[in-house]
Amino acid sequence: MSSSFESADEARQRVEKNVLDVYQKVNPSIRFLDRSRADFELEGDKRRRLFRDYLKFPLKMFQGARMLDFGSGTGERSIFYNQWGARLTMVEMNPLAVERAGKIFAQYAVPGSEYQFIESSLFDVQLQGMFDIVASDGVLHHTGAKKEGFDKLVSYLKPGGFVFLGLGTTGGNVQRNLQRLVLYHFAKSEEEIVALANRLFSEHLDRAERFGHRSRTAIIYDTYINPQIDTTTMNDILGWFRERNIQYYSSWPGILPMQWADVPAKGDLEGLSMVEGLSALPELLWMAHKDSDKEQTGDYVAVSQKLQILQKIAFDPIASVSPGMLVEWGVLGDAMTNLTQAMADVDPFQADRLRIHGVLQEVLGLMISMQKNDVQEVERFIKTTRYLFRGAGGVGMNFIMGYSKDQNCSQ
Repeated sequence: MSSSFESADEARQRVEKNVLDVYQKVNPSIRFLDRSRADFELEGDKRRRLFRDYLKFPLKMFQGARMLDFGSGTGERSIFYNQWGARLTMVEMNPLAVERAGKIFAQYAVPGSEYQFIESSLFDVQLQGMFDIVASDGVLHHTGAKKEGFDKLVSYLKPGGFVFLGLGTTGGNVQRNLQRLVLYHFAKSEEEIVALANRLFSEHLDRAERFGHRSRTAIIYDTYINPQIDTTTMNDILGWFRERNIQYYSSWPGILPMQWADVPAKGDLEGLSMVEGLSALPELLWMAHKDSDKEQTGDYVAVSQKLQILQKIAFDPIASVSPGMLVEWGVLGDAMTNLTQAMADVDPFQADRLRIHGVLQEVLGLMISMQKNDVQEVERFIKTTRYLFRGAGGVGMNFIMGYSKDQNCSQ
């Protein structure tokens, strides 16, 4: 319990100690890479897809780059930066995690490669020189001073260098934080939290086990028993970027409207991508994320395929226009009319609106059931929901990249 006389540093240190206590019981970053080469390759494929396909950051950018990883844990993600050629400095406060990371690197690191582990709080560490890439993945929202941690991280970023963040955003974590509220209301010990989480949120835990390559116990401790999950809006993160003269580069999920289509010669994207409030609508979508992208795009694809046929009929006759070309104006007009009528029936955001509305309505229902102070009543309500706590249960982690525009990033 914090004192009213507790300083900011004391509060940060208290949070750090409490989080470390949990992580020394059950480490959240263990992904069993030491069990087999197949497990190693599986995790490597996920990291590769994240950077190359989703964040559009070519893996060759790591080659020869001096890279700083704040909160590197057991090294079971950092090892792939080593594989891709980065010269790594890893900062981790948990000595048990550092010990395991040493074994992971002894098993998989590129022979003769450059890397070092520093056992320290990211707030206390003092480093020499600047880095081409600085990273903090799944760490800052577990601290008592996330903005201070970000500032410390980017103080080591070279001009023109890249920053990579993995952060829980406020919108994406609405459902997970509601789960924490429910558990903390009814459960008074770690054992009770574990039992009740399995009882109320088994669908979420089953899915997390299937896709996260972590043990169920690690997921429960990281998501529910962890005493500090302090999320941030994407809008605030972009504010951090603006303050440190860092330009948004990419993110997953993305925040840029699909309507944007100016030619690069206009040069407006740099400024538009940093506009205040740009990410409010995406955060609602992250809150309501339920089905996989493949599952929820079925209707969208069906509509798009229908429009593709009508577009072809309407646009092909004028796809190549040459002098003296004959056009059947009536036929072309009919094709344009058909496309216009089809567009009048299209609402590309209908499914999104229904999903967002559904989550919000069910949150209200949860509030009503919680007021009865009866765990069985809450359990009965959760079993009836169509959106809330179903499927993905929101977006648990957002990934953001930016680049330093000039030397104002350094302290």
